Amino acid sequence: MNKSPEAIFDILYIGSHLQTKLEDFNLNEIQFMAYLSCLISLYDKNPIAFWKYKFIKNDYSSPYSVELHSSLNFLQKNSYINETTENYYQLTERGYSNLGFYDSLSSFKNRKKYLQIACNSLSIIPINIVKEAIRKEPIMKSAFHNPGKRFLLDKETPAMIALYNDFFNLHIAMNDDYNDLLAPAVVWLQSLSTKNPTIND
Repeated sequence: MNKSPEAIFDILYIGSHLQTKLEDFNLNEIQFMAYLSCLISLYDKNPIAFWKYKFIKNDYSSPYSVELHSSLNFLQKNSYINETTENYYQLTERGYSNLGFYDSLSSFKNRKKYLQIACNSLSIIPINIVKEAIRKEPIMKSAFHNPGKRFLLDKETPAMIALYNDFFNLHIAMNDDYNDLLAPAVVWLQSLSTKNPTIND
């Protein structure tokens, strides 16, 4: 089973925030929020390898991680999460306890920062708008025009260069005055959401 401590922590952390805001969560929402967290990490000048697991574009032109999917199955099988309705979940008491354990580890401190920013953005931008915006960022937009599944966030692709160019311009526009990263994340998502639909690009 393809699971990692990072993927397990990400599901529990993001899931707990979505559960507080939306009552429950599904895998698609987890995938989008984890991918956004990874992008925020790249904006903060971490290498791609920092994230520990990879994403592909799935058949629905959405970011998808095998590790996240496998980890969600693991968490459900071991009663860390329960299915509320078909394909929607909530953390159990055991899940919250496990989240508290991971949260206490210093090795997850830097990772938590990016998950927190992504989750906090939902207090300003509805999740459906966040998902729409992410589909328009350079990597996903490029993947949309390529049939089949493909790995995202590969080094030295034109789309990756375009993403880093976006981040460079954002750093300049924000004057790097926002240490919490929430303001740049929100500004970027709002900018993406106002672009033409990907299918027309």
